[in-house]
Amino acid sequence: MSPGKNILQRDQRFSMPLAVEATVRFNYPNPNGQRRSMTLLELSASGLSFVAENELPLIVRGAKLEGVVIQVGDTEIEGKLLIKHLTTGESAEVLYGGVFYPATMTGQQELSGIISRLNDRQ
Repeated sequence: MSPGKNILQRDQRFSMPLAVEATVRFNYPNPNGQRRSMTLLELSASGLSFVAENELPLIVRGAKLEGVVIQVGDTEIEGKLLIKHLTTGESAEVLYGGVFYPATMTGQQELSGIISRLNDRQ
């Protein structure tokens, strides 16, 4: 996947640099479930995409995930995630994408700072 805009996206998405640890973490299948950590692939001011090694059957389009933490380098931001799409292929991996809502204004500011740094790298 390359960064860029498509007709359905409002904000430019940026691919995560290989040298930076970037993850999405949340409990599955519910807030009391097992903590899962997956690779964050792309990030924008409003959304993100990540890949799971296997399909997570309860995460479907429209699912709302609470207590989601995105980590990019040393920065962690907690918020909610609304799943907008999932893509399966020939492998067991599944690509998920959605809208991320930081829980606090500080989180929103940190997200803006990450986006700005990613934009500067282009």
